[in-house]
This record gives sequence, C-alpha cells and structure tokens, in this order.
Amino acid sequence: MIVVTRIVAIALLVIGVLALFGSFDEGPKGVREVAPIALVMLAVGVFLLIQVQRRVARRRKISLNRKLLELAQATGTLTVPQVVAGLSLTGDEAKAALTGLSHDGLAQFDIDAEGAPVYRVSKLRP
Repeated sequence: MIVVTRIVAIALLVIGVLALFGSFDEGPKGVREVAPIALVMLAVGVFLLIQVQRRVARRRKISLNRKLLELAQATGTLTVPQVVAGLSLTGDEAKAALTGLSHDGLAQFDIDAEGAPVYRVSKLRP
C-alpha cells in the first residue's frame, strides 16, 4: 500500500507540474482553466507523500520498540551499551531509541546501584 501511494503521489506531482507549465503555453485563458486543477494535483501529491513518510516512520518506530522489548526480556531493563551491542546501533541512536521507548510509556528511566542510567521496561517486570 505504501508503494502504491508513493507512486500515485509522484504521478500526481509530475502531472500537476506538466499541466501547470503546459497551461502557460495556452495564454491567460489556459492558466485560468488549468492552473487550479494542477495546483490541486500538486497539493494532493505533496499530502500523500507526507502521509507515506509518516506511515514509514511509524512502522520503523514500532519495529524498533519491538526489538527493544525483546532485548529487555531477560532482565526487564535496558542500558545504552546493551542496546548498542544488541541492535548494532550507535550510542546516539540507542539513547534516542530508549528515550522514545520511555516517551511511549513502555519504559521508565532510572539510575542503577552503580549510578549508571537504566531503563526499566514495566511490561516485563516479574
């Protein structure tokens, strides 16, 4: 569905641009008749592309959260080094992923006994 939506969006953008530029060849009357339709096509194309990007980002986030929850199953906690090693992410990506997990209400930030930051995954606690 995402691929089809992306193709339709790009087609609308291309056709809208071609129609808009083609309307200039017809003179002022052509611009008045074709330009509104072309602009609507461009607007719908941009809207569809934005929706596709949002859907893709949402799916990536859900997939990453699932991987994080799987990683946390053994101990119920996650640390940045654990995520870096377990998911092959950079330190910054791991921090962002853990922060996102926390913002989604799936984990809570805490400090362990040694003073290291840890995220406790509430759904997995015994």
